[in-house]
Amino acid sequence: MTDKCLTPDCHEAMKLCIHKMLPRKTMWTICWALFVVIVIPLGVTGVNVWSKQASDELRYATKTDVVSARQTQIVIQKDIEHIKADLKELMENQSESSKDTKDILKYLRDKK
Repeated sequence: MTDKCLTPDCHEAMKLCIHKMLPRKTMWTICWALFVVIVIPLGVTGVNVWSKQASDELRYATKTDVVSARQTQIVIQKDIEHIKADLKELMENQSESSKDTKDILKYLRDKK
């Protein structure tokens, strides 16, 4: 670049400009320092904010909505308990019925 400049003033100005430029090592150091100081903290903050928003679904729910949902949950849990009891009773009756059927079939076979 300095070869094309023929006037001494221009040549001197180009040399001065080249000497004033920052070396690449300094530029890379500045870039990494900015990355460490700005980008990493912003990234960590963004991840924290995102995780809190994703995990806290009831943050903006009204109290009446939460109470209503809890009451519904209690009703559903009671219904499930009743269904479990009914199923247990049905299974016991079914096993008793199958025993009775086996006894009847045994009696009929022995009768012949």
